[in-house]
Amino acid sequence: NFPRSLELCFSSLYYFVINNNRTVVTVVGVYSFVLSKNSVDKRRYEDMQIRDRMKKANIGDYESVGSRRFNA
Repeated sequence: NFPRSLELCFSSLYYFVINNNRTVVTVVGVYSFVLSKNSVDKRRYEDMQIRDRMKKANIGDYESVGSRRFNA
């Protein structure tokens, strides 16, 4: 059996390691969330620009070219 002081040392070391692991996992999780959020925001901004360009392209008067009927 280990002396009581050594057992306390091991238990405090154990909790220190566990808490450090939790800290690392939390930091990595938050960082990955921020990266994915930035990626989604960037994609959303690009899609909004594309949609805006499509709206601007459809503004104006157009001449109809022939009959546009589609009969089955």
